[in-house]
Amino acid sequence: MSKDLNKLHSVAHNPRIIGNIAHALTQSQAQIQIIDNKEIFFEGCKGILGYSENQVNVKLSRINVVVTGISLIMENYNSGGLTIRGVLHSIEFVARGEEDAL
Repeated sequence: MSKDLNKLHSVAHNPRIIGNIAHALTQSQAQIQIIDNKEIFFEGCKGILGYSENQVNVKLSRINVVVTGISLIMENYNSGGLTIRGVLHSIEFVARGEEDAL
């Protein structure tokens, strides 16, 4: 193997570097999983900006998300994770700075 390929191979198999890359990716991007209109899960949640029985405003790393529905319940709010259950009607993505327009 050439010197560059050997270096790339050693980097690709270094658990510390792989862990750092995975950590950087999860810190900069959020993931959202929706199950029917009954549940939404956020990974990478930075906070809850407001909530009521019919609306939850979630802060993610780059945007905010407004979830509206009926009988919304927040569960499993822990280090970056949040589950909202209920009857989901809409999910709105709001760029930072646009919150005041809501």
